[in-house]
Amino acid sequence: YIIDCGTAISIDCVNDKGSHIGGFILCGTKGYSRSFVDANNLKNIKLANVQYNMKFKPAKNTEKAISGGYVLMVISAIEKSYNNFSKQIGKKPLLIISGGYGEFISKKLSIRNKYIPNLAVRCLGLISDQL
Repeated sequence: YIIDCGTAISIDCVNDKGSHIGGFILCGTKGYSRSFVDANNLKNIKLANVQYNMKFKPAKNTEKAISGGYVLMVISAIEKSYNNFSKQIGKKPLLIISGGYGEFISKKLSIRNKYIPNLAVRCLGLISDQL
């Protein structure tokens, strides 16, 4: 189970043989921020920098509530989809996290996972060695 937390959040399900069997794509921070542009009172609010020490509790101001909502959305989607996939295959697959926001998301998950920085670049290196 591979999660890439970058411009978008991609959730990819891979079977034991390494074949991609499907996944999900969520908006990244910029797309999430843009979703509030049409809301009259929120159009000038920007997504606060997602901070590593951010507590998971209801926020008392709009900017922090929007930022916390983003983190909650991403973590909830990862955990829900992982648990459903685990039930479908009858076991708990390895959960790998990568990408620019990967380390932060990895630490917020309640599911045991492995953070691998630069996974995409490392995989490209493996592929080029095979050519």
